[in-house]
Amino acid sequence: MNEQSNIPLAEASSAENPAVPGVSMRYAWIVLIFLTLTNLLGFMDRYLINILAQPIKMDLKISDAEVGLLSGFAMSISYSLFGLPLAWLAERRSRVMIITASMIAWSFLTALCGRVTTYGQLVLARVGVGVGEAGGMPASHSLITDYFPPHRRGLALAIFTIAIPIGAICASIIGGWIVDHLSWREAFIYLGLPGALVAIIFALVVREAPRGRYDAGAIKGAQPRMIEVAAGLWRDPVTRQVILAYTSVVLVTTGASTFFAPFLARKYAVSYTTIGIVLSSTFLAGGILGNLIGGYLCDRLGRRDPRWPMWVPAIGILVSIPFYFTAYLQPTVLRTSVILFFPSVVAVFFTPPTFAVLHARTDPRARSMMVAIVGLVSGLPASLGPVLAGLAIDLLSAASYPGSFATACAGGTGAVAGASPAAIKLCTDALLQGTTITLLSSAPMLVWPALHYWLAARAIGPKR
Repeated sequence: MNEQSNIPLAEASSAENPAVPGVSMRYAWIVLIFLTLTNLLGFMDRYLINILAQPIKMDLKISDAEVGLLSGFAMSISYSLFGLPLAWLAERRSRVMIITASMIAWSFLTALCGRVTTYGQLVLARVGVGVGEAGGMPASHSLITDYFPPHRRGLALAIFTIAIPIGAICASIIGGWIVDHLSWREAFIYLGLPGALVAIIFALVVREAPRGRYDAGAIKGAQPRMIEVAAGLWRDPVTRQVILAYTSVVLVTTGASTFFAPFLARKYAVSYTTIGIVLSSTFLAGGILGNLIGGYLCDRLGRRDPRWPMWVPAIGILVSIPFYFTAYLQPTVLRTSVILFFPSVVAVFFTPPTFAVLHARTDPRARSMMVAIVGLVSGLPASLGPVLAGLAIDLLSAASYPGSFATACAGGTGAVAGASPAAIKLCTDALLQGTTITLLSSAPMLVWPALHYWLAARAIGPKR
C-alpha cells in the first residue's frame, strides 16, 4: 500500500502530466479500445463453455458437477495461481508483450478444446486457457491506471469491463448458431483462433506508459514485494471489505451463470441460437449498461461523498434479488428474459467501483500484483461456485428421480439405448427441478456481498 491508501477516491490527484513525451489523452483512448478488445476476446473464449455446457454434457455423458468443474474450477485454479507470477513479471517487464503472449496462448488453447476426444483432455485444455488468460487482466489494469488519471479511471475501467458482457454476447450468439448448424467442437475452433491475429496487431499499436504517471510523489522506496502488497490489502479495512465483497459476489453469481443456459434448454426446449439471443438481450446487454452506469456513478457520486462508490454496488445487488427469484419461475422464455433485464443492469454496478477503489488505495508500482492477488483470493473460492451448483443440481435431480438418476439419466436424458419417451421425460423433469431449485436458492445469497460493500463504505467514512 502507498501513502495514498487513506485518500478517498474522489480526492485523489487528478492532475495530468503533460511532461511525459509521446503520451496524449487521445492515444490513451486508443489504447483503452485495444485493451477492451483483448478483454472481449478473452472473455468470449472463457464464456463459450456456458453456451456449450448442455451439448457437451449430452455428448460426453457427464454430470452437472463435472460441467461445473469444467467451466469453473479447471480454468479458475490455473488463472488464479499463474496470475501471481505473471503479475510480478508485469511490474518489471513489458506489459504489452505479456498481454500479447497471453492472448496468443489462450486463443490457440481455446481452439484446441475443439479437438479433444475425452472429458479429461477437455479439462486439461481449459486449464491451459486459464494459464494463458492469467497474464492479461493484471497487466491491462496496470496500463489503464498509467494512461488515465484517477478522476477518469471509473469510466475507463467500466469501458474495459463491458468487454466481459460483449464477449459473452459474441460467445452466446455465435457459439449458439454454430452448435445448431455444426457442433460444439467447431464453436471452440472458430471463436478461438481470431485472438492470435488481434494479438499481433495489439503488439504493433500499443506502447508502454510510464509507471505511476498520475501518481506524483507516490513512488518512494524499493519495489513492493508480493507479500507486502497482500498484507497491506488485508490490513486496510476498506480494501479488506472490498475484496470480501468481490469474492462473495463472484462466488454466488458464477454458479448461477454457468447453469442459466442449460436451464433455458431444459425448461423451454428452445434452440441454442435462441438461448444465445436470450442471454445476449438480458444478462449480457444488461451487463454492458450496468458497467457503464456503475462506472459513471462511481466517478460522479464519489466526488460528493467517498462512500458512494461502495453504496452503489450494495444498493444494486440488493435491488436485483427479487427480480432474479421471480424470473426463474416464469412459464415462458419471453417473460423470463423481460424480467431478467433489470436485475442484469443493477447487479453488475459493482465491478468498476470495486477496482477504482482498490487502485486508488494501492501503490502504482503494485497494481498488477494487486489485481492478481484479488484474482487469487476471489478466484479460488469462486471457482467452486459452478462445481457446487452442479453438485447441488445432481443431488436435487437424484432426489426427484424414482431410481438411480446417475445410471438411468447420464447426460441428462435416458442413457439406455432405446429408452422410452416416458423414461426420458422422467430424467428431464428431475433435471429441470434440480436446476430450478438451485438457481432459486442462489438469489438470496446476494445479501452476503451487499453487506461487505456496506461495511467498506462505513470503513471509508464521510468526506473530511
